[in-house]
Amino acid sequence: MKKKSVLIGLILVSIFSVSSSDAVPLGTFNSNWGGGSSNSELPIGIKFNISFVVAFREGDSIFIEEKSVYWDIITISDVGKTLFVSNDTSNFDNLVLHLTDNKDNLLNISHDATFQSDSPLCYAIVVSNDESFWFKDFLPENNVDLYGNLIESIGLTVNRFEVGISDITGNSYWEGDLTTSIYGEPIPEPATVLVLTFGGLILMNCRIRR
Repeated sequence: MKKKSVLIGLILVSIFSVSSSDAVPLGTFNSNWGGGSSNSELPIGIKFNISFVVAFREGDSIFIEEKSVYWDIITISDVGKTLFVSNDTSNFDNLVLHLTDNKDNLLNISHDATFQSDSPLCYAIVVSNDESFWFKDFLPENNVDLYGNLIESIGLTVNRFEVGISDITGNSYWEGDLTTSIYGEPIPEPATVLVLTFGGLILMNCRIRR
């Protein structure tokens, strides 16, 4: 009975050792952002979001589905910092599902400006591209997204954040750039799990014989 228990434990350890490595960067990409308002009030912060857009058909109609993952409000003091979202963030699981479904979905990076008073009329740059464009520098051949990976968190690094008053209009503006980093790990192939498990069994068998 003792040998059986040890054997089961060894199998579980072998499987767990394959599937529980530390998250590593799966890739990064940069994007610019900016906007302006209808008066001279400067924003006190920016709330970023990443959303996926999926078109689907029902009968003769085409519908657009869009869901966003939001970061906490970013201020000028956050320049140089990386802020993360993970599976405890609303809609994170839905975003991950579309990042890993092997389909070239449309991804938007957009933001809302936050003001001390009631928000003035604003415009903001929305950066939109297919996943294959965002991830082109680090995708394996024939992949259009992060299919085959387990995504654990997404970080936004604030590289630059500037605010000011336009000399032409007298209205406020803001601009900057971000680095988006996706963290996770490749999902192990079933064959890899089997090799490690059977390796453990052979090792255990040798110990028992001794």
